[in-house]
Amino acid sequence: MAVVLVFLALAALAEALSGPRCVVQSARDLGTALGSSACLTVVAQDFRLPLMDAALLDTPQLCAATNLVFSGVAIAEVALPRLVRALKRCQLLQSLTCWQNDLEGEEAAAAIMELAAALPSLHTLHIADNSLRDSGATAIAAGLARTTVARLVLADTDIGSLGAATLAAALNGSALRELEYSGNEGDLDANRFGIFGAQGFASALPTSSLEQLVLSGLAIGPDELEVLASGLSRESPLKRISLHGNAINDEGFRSLAGALARRSPLQLLVLTENALTTRSQALVKEMRTRGVIVDVDHRVMGHDESAELADSPSGSSTGPRDATIHTEL
Repeated sequence: MAVVLVFLALAALAEALSGPRCVVQSARDLGTALGSSACLTVVAQDFRLPLMDAALLDTPQLCAATNLVFSGVAIAEVALPRLVRALKRCQLLQSLTCWQNDLEGEEAAAAIMELAAALPSLHTLHIADNSLRDSGATAIAAGLARTTVARLVLADTDIGSLGAATLAAALNGSALRELEYSGNEGDLDANRFGIFGAQGFASALPTSSLEQLVLSGLAIGPDELEVLASGLSRESPLKRISLHGNAINDEGFRSLAGALARRSPLQLLVLTENALTTRSQALVKEMRTRGVIVDVDHRVMGHDESAELADSPSGSSTGPRDATIHTEL
């Protein structure tokens, strides 16, 4: 069974590239695309945006774009305020992706949230491979309540334990329904969720409006999971959880399963790329009999996992799970 986060990335890409799109590779072309009614999706990729070029984005035409992607566009710190001012014209924007843009720290995050607050239709905000750190997480948390963002993706942003706790505290009062907070699985020490992060989310989740939560590649182990499970045990709108790529072992899974048994069943629990062994087979089967689609590595079940899913109440390995993945988990 394919790892669910691969589908998440593909779904996000499909969303960003839907409708008539314009791919641009210079500030001048970006300014033209933002002023064109023919460009509903604008993909800016692989160029530098210094302050002197940011002036090229000032056009009088109304921006018609609904999806905007900055991929590999190196945005100079001094150019960011000018870019934000230009993008505030995009009042129909629904999705904004910033990937590999040399954006760092609190000021960059605050500028992005200033933009998000000025866009009344913005549903999805995706920030990846930008070193926002804990100070950036503070700025994002401070600005969330002023936005309409329902789906927030923070991937490889160097946000640590304190930043995670700050983000968690901002869940209540925000419009968020889906949150993906993920680190670099190849460098878990640099992306630790930590006890502070676990405590923050355990406290916030029961009263938040989140329906979908991804905590991936954050070195979540038994200690963090035990704390997090205390919040997951309480009733909430949460239906889908991915803990892919952490350090969860059989003991941690037992703790988590016990907590989840005290609330209404989830639709989906993803535990791929963790430290589970065949000793968790019985627990996976038990959760599946309760209607929870549990996604684990093949080695955990000891044979082809599709056979186990075929025996589960869901009836197949593709139907219900594909519908869930379609909602971007």
